[in-house]
Amino acid sequence: MAGSAVSIVDSELPERERVWLLRVHAWERSGQSGRVFATEAGVTLSALRYWRGVLIGKGLFSPAKDSPPLFQKVLITPPSLVAGCRLRLPNGVVMEVDGGLDGEGLARLLVVAGQLP
Repeated sequence: MAGSAVSIVDSELPERERVWLLRVHAWERSGQSGRVFATEAGVTLSALRYWRGVLIGKGLFSPAKDSPPLFQKVLITPPSLVAGCRLRLPNGVVMEVDGGLDGEGLARLLVVAGQLP
């Protein structure tokens, strides 16, 4: 469902608002990014965003209900832990890790063990 716009033939609207209302409505229907639409329409992105805000503020335009959200939920997972392993390094050092060591800790341990004679 595209955003709603007041009747474009409404003679009460100043010509400038009518032009921008058409443009903002076309932008939303296009599905393009603001940058792409503005470039193709020959206007600046800042002007497009400004007029969208003005029209929303005046109640002349309302964004589509199914517009993608501006922010997305992100799930942050804890770093993986080494479950347990046995490593034999080229210098002959043998390391056994029982678990509970993250990748960064294992990397530090390998650097130190690799420096042993």
